[in-house]
Amino acid sequence: MKNIKIAMIIIVVICIILITLLILINKNNNSQEDDFMNYIEQDNTLTVDENILILENENIYFSLEQIAKYYINYNLDKNAQALYSVLDKNYIKENGITENNVLNKIDLISNDKDIEFTAEKIYNKEITTDIIVSFVYGTLQEVSITENYNQKLQSSDIYLTIITDYENSTYSIYPISCEYINSSKEKEITEIQKYISKYPVSQETITQNNYNEFNIVSVNEDQLANKYFLKTKNNIKNNIEKSYNSLDSEYKNIHFSTLNEYESYINKRIDNILTAELKAYQKVLKDDYNEYTCVDSNGNYYVFKETSIMNFTVMLDSYTIENETFNEQYAKATNQQKVAANINKFFEMINAKDYTSAYKVLDTEFKNNYFKTEKEFENYIEQILYKCNSIEYLKFDDGIASVFKYNIKVINRFDSTQQKDFAVAMQLKEGTNFVMSFEVN
Repeated sequence: MKNIKIAMIIIVVICIILITLLILINKNNNSQEDDFMNYIEQDNTLTVDENILILENENIYFSLEQIAKYYINYNLDKNAQALYSVLDKNYIKENGITENNVLNKIDLISNDKDIEFTAEKIYNKEITTDIIVSFVYGTLQEVSITENYNQKLQSSDIYLTIITDYENSTYSIYPISCEYINSSKEKEITEIQKYISKYPVSQETITQNNYNEFNIVSVNEDQLANKYFLKTKNNIKNNIEKSYNSLDSEYKNIHFSTLNEYESYINKRIDNILTAELKAYQKVLKDDYNEYTCVDSNGNYYVFKETSIMNFTVMLDSYTIENETFNEQYAKATNQQKVAANINKFFEMINAKDYTSAYKVLDTEFKNNYFKTEKEFENYIEQILYKCNSIEYLKFDDGIASVFKYNIKVINRFDSTQQKDFAVAMQLKEGTNFVMSFEVN
């Protein structure tokens, strides 16, 4: 009986101990959960600084891009002294960085291949009149030393905070080692505003040293148009999905319902696109964007709708969606000028391998007589014309019953010794519409 009482006492004591431990553990968990929820609540209710805005000044934009290139080059060269000299002093203090350990404290960029940096987006926040903090999102793109168009080059994202002192023409860098960029464009500016707001930026001036000076880069419209042109070519070659996503939405819906359709279309024209250089452009200011219409040395057209610096959509022709400027000029043109413009449009379609659009502008009776299907038309054009065609206008006749005739010479852009005479008949319709036929041998 005595042993039973002792056993019951021991069991009661053990139960008390277990209950006490459970209470303590639950209290600790609740405390951790409260701390975590407080952190989440604090993060979610972080004040959004509406003064953080996308950068609109071209010269400042490309000056910051150049500063980022300085930092990247120091990083690639493993130049500890330079890196330490350009790092933000708050970043140095927070991470215990010295010139001796800086290479172990920052994310180093692999230098086993040649790379090139491009700033994709930049957001600014004014701290004082002279001190500006900028969030820079860019890409590091491998650079090929050969013209191998089939070689896909890799790219990676990089993010930097650049603090600039415009009074002293100096800067410092606050590296960002995180996975940023919210996939939702609608939330993007808010996320960036929250992100920059977390980083302490001193209002003190930035003292000049041997590595942290900068100059304002001057960029004109010609250079900007060429940057858009080169960026588009690079995406076409190395990142077809990114290229597809950069297409104007209306243009994309008309021509390419899927990425595979777009990739197939590009593969037919890849050499024609990548071997060309920008030849001419026209810039038109719109209410919500700037429009650049560009033509390259192979006669390819690009229409860029620029919403901010280095941010644009693109159409790979000038005829799918006509712009107001063209329509106004067309309305004032003579019949000869209209016919010439339409012939140019037709050959733009041919050079772009857009046989569907080209087939649609053919006269119905002409199609019934010679090309009952689009495929028959495509096969014929592939046989008689060149991979890339240019036009020389020869003789224009008013013709009969509003049917105009134009004799032209079609020239191989890749070999000007190869030429063909081409006779076009055209009837002008309402607005910019037309139907045409040509001499079939």
